[in-house]
Amino acid sequence: MKLEKVYQDLFLKMWVKLGYIASFVFLSLFFLNQFTSINTDIFNLESLLDLSPNNFKFHLMGITLNKIYGSSIITRVYGFFVEPQYAGFYFTMNLLIACYIGKFRNKKLWVLMNLLAGTVTFSSTFFLSLIPISVLAFTGNNFRFVFYLMLTIFSLFCIFEYENMKQMEILNLTSFGDREDRIRGALVVLEKATQPDFYFGHGVDFQNTFGGKPFSAGFFVALVERGLIGLLFVFIMIFCAIGKKYTAGIILLLYLLAAPLYVNYLFWISILAIWAGAERGKELREKRILANP
Repeated sequence: MKLEKVYQDLFLKMWVKLGYIASFVFLSLFFLNQFTSINTDIFNLESLLDLSPNNFKFHLMGITLNKIYGSSIITRVYGFFVEPQYAGFYFTMNLLIACYIGKFRNKKLWVLMNLLAGTVTFSSTFFLSLIPISVLAFTGNNFRFVFYLMLTIFSLFCIFEYENMKQMEILNLTSFGDREDRIRGALVVLEKATQPDFYFGHGVDFQNTFGGKPFSAGFFVALVERGLIGLLFVFIMIFCAIGKKYTAGIILLLYLLAAPLYVNYLFWISILAIWAGAERGKELREKRILANP
């Protein structure tokens, strides 16, 4: 048990330090690209990559994208992640871990840096995830129950009023329309699926070979490629790992609505970090109780 505790503490220390580094890099990329004209691609690495279809910029510390929002051009930071949403997921997990881990040195600074770094990804899912994280961080169990109930009611409302809600102008600033098209493509495949394909899937990477747009949304990717059994297996793995950490479960499911993160090592390592952080937080609470009987 002592050796396990040593490994757990070492893992968390490395995770926290990596959070400092990643958030510093993302904030630096944003400010350098948004407010200055400094060329940080000092080795001309951009010439080695085919980034021309989009307005990408390659920097020594990663990639940025100049995104047009209405009349404004804002830098979205990719870093070395596949896309900003994956980066947003990483910083979301850091904020979530901060809710479970208990106190550590300069925690407020760490949280602030990860919050700002997640913000400059301009990922809609990141901003949505801040709602349950805030509830977890600043409220008690009674309010959380009310929140989960209200969230369930709101989700049902969105389902029934989907056609009306998708006309909202704010959605034009997001990738909602593109994701809707991708999900519709997945539904067409599922509608035509045979029973074996529905239960066991069409095979890994089917979304990139069937001739249409990739499905994007994690639930549908899992359902099409790995079948209903594969999707249920993913759910079982997630909830066995997080236990009664319902807020973490909500956020993980939210991200799976947006991207097939379950195929990425970051997804499962983040769940491990949540578990390790929660174990440390539990130990600190127990020590506090023993010290103040």
